[in-house]
Amino acid sequence: SITRVNELNKARFARLADAYAAAGADCYPMGSGACTICSKCTYPDAPCRFPERMHSSMEANGLFVSQVCKDNGVKYYYGPDSICFVGCFLFR
Repeated sequence: SITRVNELNKARFARLADAYAAAGADCYPMGSGACTICSKCTYPDAPCRFPERMHSSMEANGLFVSQVCKDNGVKYYYGPDSICFVGCFLFR
């Protein structure tokens, strides 16, 4: 189901972000959709519990995802009855 595929995508993205962080990479991860590190977000009532692991979506950062894909030679549209999850990491 699409829910399961989304969960797998989120888990893999978080695992990759954690691996970059553990390796000392100075990067800003942007995934697809909202951060799901916690089952219930504390924001805006309290600060993030895991700011070093938190990520937001590419769209929330003002990126037009299909254009980013096009500019980088990455396929975005796979036809009807398909879905594409896109994330990126900005390194300093």
